[in-house]
Amino acid sequence: GHLTPQGSMSTQSDASGVITRGPGTYDGVYFQDGLYLSGAGTYVFTDCIFEGTADSWLCVAYDANLGTGSSLLFEDCTFRWRDGDDPADSQTGNGSIVNLGISLTLTLRRCDLSGMAIGVQAAGTVTIEDCVIHDLVYWGTFPDNTHGEAIACYQGTLSVTGSYLGMHAVSGMSTACLFFQGADINAVTVSGCYIDGGGYQYYAQGGDHAVTNNVFGPNYLFGRHSFAEGSPTVVSWTGNVDHLGNPVTGP
Repeated sequence: GHLTPQGSMSTQSDASGVITRGPGTYDGVYFQDGLYLSGAGTYVFTDCIFEGTADSWLCVAYDANLGTGSSLLFEDCTFRWRDGDDPADSQTGNGSIVNLGISLTLTLRRCDLSGMAIGVQAAGTVTIEDCVIHDLVYWGTFPDNTHGEAIACYQGTLSVTGSYLGMHAVSGMSTACLFFQGADINAVTVSGCYIDGGGYQYYAQGGDHAVTNNVFGPNYLFGRHSFAEGSPTVVSWTGNVDHLGNPVTGP
């Protein structure tokens, strides 16, 4: 769930607005500025708070300097926007976890993500379990406006289970709750989730999708799903219902 700072938590910040840290284990740390991960290796975060600010535009970011062999594990963490900072500074393409073009292993368990334009921008071997993504920001006017997704996947494999994925459905601001784009997306599993919001709730241009036992909420602009562009494959679509318990048919 959503963490609040506790007396036992250590705090870290940086005058530049961005904190840089290398591989290691971080437990009970309140990162009071955006965090940039630098250096190949294993990163483990437990019971931490990551706070995006007007100076950083993000909560956590990483890029090719980590190398494809690195792994990131977040358990029982909160990702959020700082109260009082202008949400307009959470601009297009910025989010709670921002992958700047590297395929590696990313795992999130029991995490709470809110207040940014995007929840998770994913590539590599990505596992999201029992997480809550909610209250994503939308702001601005075209062309300087947000384009929101709860999860955006561009390559690799993705498994999302037992999670609440909720966002707005606002014209010009909402892309898709689950958004898949790219020829290098492989196996995708989405199971036991609540999915709501977006232009489409589920939009796929690539990947092999197993979508089972999910509840689709009432909010969307264009439709519950789109598999019309690119070359996505639906491996299975079973047990999916809307918020009233009616079956949601697949593509």
